[in-house]
Amino acid sequence: MRELRAAEIMTSGTCILNCQYCYIPKSDAMIEIHEEIKKDLESGAFLDRLETVYGENLEHLGFWGTEPLLTLPLIEQHIPELFSRFERLETIGFSTSLMIYPKRIINFVKVLVKYLPPNRKLVFKVQISLDGPAFITDVSRVKGAAETIPKNFFVLIDQLNEIDLGSVKMKFTWKVTHSSSTVKLLVESPEKFDVYLQYFDDLRTKFIEKCKNSSVSLRSSYYPTLMMPGKYTSDDGKQFAQYLQEFHRRGRITAYSGRLNRIFAYNEELSKRRVFSCSGGDSNLGIGKYVHICHRTFYYNNDGYIDSVLATDIENWDVSLFQKGTIDHIRRAYIVDVGELRRFRYVMRGYHDFWGFQLSYVKAMMTELALAGQVDYIESDILMEFFALFINSCLSCPMEKLLNTGSIHLQVVSLLRMFGNGAFKELLKSLPVLWEEQKK
Repeated sequence: MRELRAAEIMTSGTCILNCQYCYIPKSDAMIEIHEEIKKDLESGAFLDRLETVYGENLEHLGFWGTEPLLTLPLIEQHIPELFSRFERLETIGFSTSLMIYPKRIINFVKVLVKYLPPNRKLVFKVQISLDGPAFITDVSRVKGAAETIPKNFFVLIDQLNEIDLGSVKMKFTWKVTHSSSTVKLLVESPEKFDVYLQYFDDLRTKFIEKCKNSSVSLRSSYYPTLMMPGKYTSDDGKQFAQYLQEFHRRGRITAYSGRLNRIFAYNEELSKRRVFSCSGGDSNLGIGKYVHICHRTFYYNNDGYIDSVLATDIENWDVSLFQKGTIDHIRRAYIVDVGELRRFRYVMRGYHDFWGFQLSYVKAMMTELALAGQVDYIESDILMEFFALFINSCLSCPMEKLLNTGSIHLQVVSLLRMFGNGAFKELLKSLPVLWEEQKK
């Protein structure tokens, strides 16, 4: 087993937004869950659980929920103890909409700087959800988000310019998510595609102009990933291939090109499945009152949450999976007490260590889907093997598989449609573009 090094903890149960990418319905049940999480954070009980599971070995800590900024002040009071208990801790991070409370990030980083012990270094990572200009973000998130998020971001940058971060490095990244409707919009409107790219280019230029603190950085990449889960059709896949083509025609790439390149960059490690699998349930765990594969199931053992989902028409959530007992299966086998951790990690080894079955399944499904006219037929055995490697390494998510198929080993069929209708072949063409970018 790989050493446990990373943890995700629950930090919120509600949010101010109503995004198409979120499966957290606004309900009385979620408000109650949020209050329970607040009490847990105030008490510091999460520190005891982390120590029970990780000992002194925790190196990376992530805050997950819906909007961590809602409860960030509650964590501040435990920072000195966090540093003293976990001397190997080297990164802290979270993902935020940055629609509210940007000042809380400043307060939090000041606490990190104040209490970080001498001779220790820390990277503070903040991922900001932003999908593009108003015609994208204001639809996928909430009206006004495309203006408010950058505004709050540059307020942060101005304030960080006045702070000596000492041994703390602060790294910002954009988290860009596109749905099939966004893909369709950009493919059918080339001028909007250019506006989308220019939007992030302008933000990057402005950051370079405004940021004077050498300890603060913004990752230049703003390449999107697909909304998950997604009920993708063959037509969606064909349009996605065109979408990738538009990126490549402009000398740009997407996150999937970078993932594809990992197969070449680390080809000597291909015999080690775990190098290419998601870290969830392996070196990384979700730690609530129970142990989870990752943050995705933090609420699944709460009946109030399940009932609120079933009572809500959430477009990107396959409610039939709840009705078929998938959630009961996840609760039973993949949400465990700390005392069951050894058995749980043993079960997950089958996912993280072995390629054979998962590769064979993808190849068999692609053959069946091709016969049904739902994907392109891949004639070359080598190309089929490569496609299966790509799908099982670059789109490796045990929770996504569990939610859609009930098994951590069976790849989601809608993703095979999405990448099996020209998108994978288009990604192969992007490799020279990727290598040119890496030279810059």
